[in-house]
Amino acid sequence: MKRLVATPDAFETVLIRAFGEHPPLVAFENWTQCLSGQLHLVLEATLTSPSSYVQWLRVNLATRHLIPYVIHAAQRPRKRLEGITHVDALVVNADNGFTLLVEAKVLSDVSCMVSFDAFRNQIARTIDVMLERAGELGRILESRVSERSLLALLVTAPIPACMACCFMSTPRYRRPSAETFHTGQVWTGPTVARRLGWITFEDVARAIPGACPWLGATAT
Repeated sequence: MKRLVATPDAFETVLIRAFGEHPPLVAFENWTQCLSGQLHLVLEATLTSPSSYVQWLRVNLATRHLIPYVIHAAQRPRKRLEGITHVDALVVNADNGFTLLVEAKVLSDVSCMVSFDAFRNQIARTIDVMLERAGELGRILESRVSERSLLALLVTAPIPACMACCFMSTPRYRRPSAETFHTGQVWTGPTVARRLGWITFEDVARAIPGACPWLGATAT
């Protein structure tokens, strides 16, 4: 089996397509700075839910759900209100903390299965763990710097056919408020919005030929 290697140039091409010519991060002037160092790829990365959100939810349960038995169940002593969040792929630079979180969608849509918060879904959870330093285990994950992290939604074309990718142009995510994210999180509107991007598998296949053979001729 041929091993495919994503060169720095190819990786940079994908990042430019998702976020623009320059990284939307204060710490870096260009993508070369982001990628210079020890890059690690973690598949199915597990990130713990921010403690500030869990604490906030315990106080605001009644405003986040309307089913009485669900609210009652959440009030049990030591009840775990939100577990770990799985990220399909995570690329982290162990030297400078730059991190790219990737949520990939091919045959499925964004999951809305959240037990105790009816206003929260898979994307909201992932944005939350990206923005806040959580109790991550392992040397590689612990090198992630939240202020130097980006989130990309990886989908198939055509883009309009995928509801999941629309979150990048939806006010709910572009201009988050207490109705969407917990008030304990510090948001700076446009700055955070720029750290959310999307890319298609077709874009990846063009940058790294052979990376997505299942696409067939559609990636040309």
